[in-house]
Amino acid sequence: MWDELGKFAARVLKPGGLLVSYSGCMYLPEIHNMLGKSLKYHWTAAIYHSGGKKLVRAAQVHQAWKPVLIYYKPPLRKYWNQFVDMVSGGQAKDHHVWEQAVDEATHFIKVLCPKDGVLLDPMMGSGTTLISGVSLGLKCIGIEIDKAAFAGAEKRVKEAIDKLQQNRKESA
Repeated sequence: MWDELGKFAARVLKPGGLLVSYSGCMYLPEIHNMLGKSLKYHWTAAIYHSGGKKLVRAAQVHQAWKPVLIYYKPPLRKYWNQFVDMVSGGQAKDHHVWEQAVDEATHFIKVLCPKDGVLLDPMMGSGTTLISGVSLGLKCIGIEIDKAAFAGAEKRVKEAIDKLQQNRKESA
């Protein structure tokens, strides 16, 4: 999956564009190797698990953080301001087993996605990243192989858009 994601990103990103992805810890060397075939490494940020620690049985470790890998398509153009590389948004698993908290995604999207950029989530799960992106006014594209997850994400994103539109009407 990571090899294919790297190839896909190298094909669709503009020069200087970023691939920012959650990852597990156990196979980081292999993941870095696969992504590094197509993109250049920039940084590893982190999500602190404030809502609980996940037991990774194969390593006998209670994982308290999750890596957020940042790769780019050369040449690197640092268009973003300085930002904190570790956040915690709590635990969110109401819509999908791999669901992430919206606040965590919002932090990284807000600082790393240009205002006129397009946010692409090729493994959108429950739609968290897209919900964050639309709340920031970005154009968003989501891809999900699991049809049930796609349907749930589509519904959830539509509800978020409807809520944003309702809030705008009330503010006007």
